Amino acid sequence: MPQSAQFIGAPAASRLPRSYRCHFHPKDRNGYPAACDTGVLPFVQVKARDAEHAQRIARDLTGCSISNVERLDEVAA
Repeated sequence: MPQSAQFIGAPAASRLPRSYRCHFHPKDRNGYPAACDTGVLPFVQVKARDAEHAQRIARDLTGCSISNVERLDEVAA
């Protein structure tokens, strides 16, 4: 295989999984969103290739709606 064929598409570094923190709205016993008295939402941390993928993983793990997704790795300038 020619060496130039290895670099077609996105660079390998962009395909590595990164760490994300996903805050979610917990549900009560009846499956409705529970009120958050403290104002602090619970979160899960996942490894994913991008923020959208992290949001989907967190939704599958928790079964709850995801409020926001934060990338935890350092971003290169």
